[in-house]
Amino acid sequence: MWFSVEEEVIWVRGIDAKVKWKETVKKKVTLLVKSRNPVASTWTLVALCCGTHATHILYSLGIHIHGSMLDILHNSYDKAGLAVGALLGLRRELLFDGLLAFTKGSPNMNSLVGFGAAFAISSVSLLNPELQWEA
Repeated sequence: MWFSVEEEVIWVRGIDAKVKWKETVKKKVTLLVKSRNPVASTWTLVALCCGTHATHILYSLGIHIHGSMLDILHNSYDKAGLAVGALLGLRRELLFDGLLAFTKGSPNMNSLVGFGAAFAISSVSLLNPELQWEA
């Protein structure tokens, strides 16, 4: 005789397990719905960044792609605005978590992203164009 997962949980652990299981499922669904928009917007930014890098690779292969959207994405100030907007807007909790872990003396990956060298180097190259860094 085959049991569904729900029936098996009840059969093994009793009625309380069914209630806990339903609460867990409801909590997971709520978290998924809550994280849907930030994840979608983050992946959109990733796609834009990867697309910009791909145009550099194509350009080195002799394939030249032009367009107003690419002109915007190749502008250092626009890229800086997107990066700052992403860190301070969409991923603000990531920065706060990283800062909290850093102040407690146990930095984590969020600390690395929040205080990342890549972002700092890009910021310095943007503010000092005479350095002629390609960042």
